[in-house]
This record gives sequence, C-alpha cells and structure tokens, in this order.
Amino acid sequence: MNNTLANGLRVLELLAESETPYSVKDVAASMQIPNSHACRLLKTLSESGYVEQEAKGRKYKISLKALTLSNNTLKRLGIRAKLRPFLLRLSRDLNAATYLSLPYQGRPMIIDATYPESATLDTGVTIGSINPLHASASGKVCAAWQPKEILEAILSKESFQALTQKTITTSKRFREELIQVRKEKVATTDSERSSGLGAAAAPVFDCEGEFIAIIGSAFQCEGFTQEHWQNCKDKVRSAAEAASFALGYARYDLVQ
Repeated sequence: MNNTLANGLRVLELLAESETPYSVKDVAASMQIPNSHACRLLKTLSESGYVEQEAKGRKYKISLKALTLSNNTLKRLGIRAKLRPFLLRLSRDLNAATYLSLPYQGRPMIIDATYPESATLDTGVTIGSINPLHASASGKVCAAWQPKEILEAILSKESFQALTQKTITTSKRFREELIQVRKEKVATTDSERSSGLGAAAAPVFDCEGEFIAIIGSAFQCEGFTQEHWQNCKDKVRSAAEAASFALGYARYDLVQ
C-alpha cells in the first residue's frame, strides 16, 4: 500500500479512537512521523471532509462524514437485517442492551445493538467497537471458535491486561475458559471488564455450520444469583440458536 495512503488511514483510525482532538504535533508524535508530514495528511483529510478543525485552536477531530462509510457498509451486511429481530426480542426478554458482533481479524466487532427504553447504565455496547478478547463474553466466544492456528497466533500477542480484579490474566486460564465456552455454547463475564458489569454471549452459525457471528447482552450484574446468571445464559443461547436456525442451521446442539 502507498505509504501516504496508509498513513492517512492511520490518522483516521487515530482520531476515531480518541475522545479528544489532536494537534499536528500530537498526530506526529503518535505516528512517529515528521510534523510536516502530519500537517499535510491532516490538511488533505480536512479538505476531503473526513477531518475537521476546531473553530478555536488548531486541533483536529474526525468528522461526521466518516459515518457515511460505516453506514453504507452496514447496509450491505444482510446478516444485520436478518438477525436484528432476535436482538430486539432478547433485549425485551432481559431488559438489557443486546448486540450483534462479527469476527474481525480474530476479534469481535459490534455491528448492531439495541437498548431497552429504561436503560441508564453505560454498558459499553457501541457499534464499531472491538471488545477485548480476554475480558468480554463476545471475545471468549470469538476465540473459542477460531481455527487453532489463528487462535495460537492471536494469543501469542495477547497481553491479558488486568482491567479489574476478576479479569483473566493468563493464557492457561483463558484456554481453560474456552473449553467450557465450547461445551456450553455460551460465555459470560462477571465484572471482568468493568466492576458491576456482566455479559453473556453465544455463537451464531450459518447453513453450513460455520461460525459467523455472536449474539450477546450486557447488563448490571451486581447482586446476581446463580438463577439470574442461568436465566441470562439460557436466553442468550436460545437467541443465538434461533438466529442460526433462521440462517439455515438446524443442528445447533451438535456443534462442537
């Protein structure tokens, strides 16, 4: 790929991931490129409408035009429209946020989400976000159904950073968790990413039995009993099974 094009895309990714604007120097330092190069990249992106400069100051942020790219991509994802009814039903059943993720470079990317009307808790369910492999229910599902060679390559680079006192921080413990996830066809997290936040997720398979998506839910789990957890697991797994059936796969119970 042309270096200028590659760097331009990196600038967009940098600004998209940041909650605060970047100056030319900030971009140059983050990307380890000369200030003059960073300035040219920002100017080009600004002229094309994908980056905008603050009215006051000289810092830049990503513009709303970037949404047109993601929205057009999402519209072409037929699976999103097909599985949305299952997200809505699950959200009503659990009175919690629900999401649909697709595996992207071995990690789960959220492509759709629904929220109950009474939602007040920020569960971190955001379209376009990629959840951590070791500290999210969708991450565990994504890892559990990765081809062995791909999983090994991913785990060899995984930092297993502790986000809370309950986060899985070793490859050995994570691998043990994946065995259980494959056995139950559902994964959970209990305050492993954020204290008091829980989640459950299950795999979706296409007509040929290939793992293609993840349906999950995120919710406040403080004070949850074993019965609460079992209810969430059962409903999420049932939603994923129904979604798989809608895609033409009727042998969900036989998947290993």
